[in-house]
Amino acid sequence: MIRKLADGRLTYGNVFILALPCWRLKICTDNAKLTGFPAQTCRKPKIRAQKAGCCTKTALAIGQAGQKRSNGAIMADLRIALYQPDIPGNTGTILRLAACLGFAVDIIEPAGFDISDRNLKRAGMDYIAAAALTRHVNFEQFEDWRRTTGRRLVLASTKASGRYTDFRFHADDILLFGRESAGVPDHVHDTADARILVPMVEGQRSINVAVSAAMITGEAMRQTVWS
Repeated sequence: MIRKLADGRLTYGNVFILALPCWRLKICTDNAKLTGFPAQTCRKPKIRAQKAGCCTKTALAIGQAGQKRSNGAIMADLRIALYQPDIPGNTGTILRLAACLGFAVDIIEPAGFDISDRNLKRAGMDYIAAAALTRHVNFEQFEDWRRTTGRRLVLASTKASGRYTDFRFHADDILLFGRESAGVPDHVHDTADARILVPMVEGQRSINVAVSAAMITGEAMRQTVWS
């Protein structure tokens, strides 16, 4: 049964619902502190998302790492975290990748766009409804949650010295990617347990974050899921 709390948040049993527009509603099961966003009303009366408990105002699309998806494939325990992303199209592309490869995505707020941005939806298309997404109010709350899970934080950085192809990934790593415009601040860089690099030809600044995410995630899953 869905209940609405006094602060506007929704609960379903003992989990909190992260309420977004109907094409992007998710249950946040990790930590109540991660749901510090007001509930929003679904803007479409009919839901065309993946099979889930639905009504005209709320769709529940459960996406926990490790559970079986509707097609029977096991979701990877790997996660991608996006630090204050700037460009909705890149985030949408990464969410599409997550839906297809079966890993979860964490967005560390504040983002440079609204989660309902049309460009995010255009890039992710209908795959977004199948992606497991958790939003974190800020890096501090994300880090509090991460420490409780014992997961490593692996930062993709142009300042790193080790190539991602030489790195030994763990099955439950969190792969962190910085803002398109500025990367991550020094304190986030220092917090990472490891830093990896996508090698480039001399004189070039950086690879598109969605492309970098696909390259690094592919290698991580080759080592931990597909091997």
